[in-house]
Amino acid sequence: MNINHQMLDGRDFIPLGIDIETSSSDFNNGVILSIGAYDPSGNNWTGRYFYTEICYTGSIPVNAEAMRVNKLPITGIDNPELPTLHGASEQLEAWLGHRTRRYIPVGFNVASFDIAFIKHYMPIVQRRLGYRAIDLNALIFTEALKNKCKFISLKADYKRRANIITKKIVEGRAEHDALYDAVLAIIILKNYVRNIDDIKMGNS
Repeated sequence: MNINHQMLDGRDFIPLGIDIETSSSDFNNGVILSIGAYDPSGNNWTGRYFYTEICYTGSIPVNAEAMRVNKLPITGIDNPELPTLHGASEQLEAWLGHRTRRYIPVGFNVASFDIAFIKHYMPIVQRRLGYRAIDLNALIFTEALKNKCKFISLKADYKRRANIITKKIVEGRAEHDALYDAVLAIIILKNYVRNIDDIKMGNS
């Protein structure tokens, strides 16, 4: 399913949905198991995707709770058909395209979690993404303050509405899948921008 994302044309930047699944919540004690990215500007603003899992040989640090959440089979991480961490970094860096394309990562806790892992394990990718990010929690907290409503309820509503569209874009995937969550982030951002437009037009 293709959706036009022209609304997210930042003129001097491109919002990039990006998400990782890891073996732990701490990059000092965990590794990146999969990474997904969604560029809404691709293909005439109908979006383009990147997703890969990563191959590791030997032992890696694992946190049981993290593996329960991401649902990736630990027994499959030594699949030789998957790229190594270095190979995945090169693939994603190439997918990002020409260096004139200025991406701003989008997601929940994207700067403190996803980009922290990427900076540690994929520095060539992190250099393309810079140090700025759009954190969806911050946007929703701000809206909750403005509308004097509960953050948890507002976030749940944003995710509920975005899930309907995301499931049509990336069929067969669900939350805590890196590609699914990357697309979900962009849909939530788009709905947030649309809400701003509605307020300006007096529709809210």
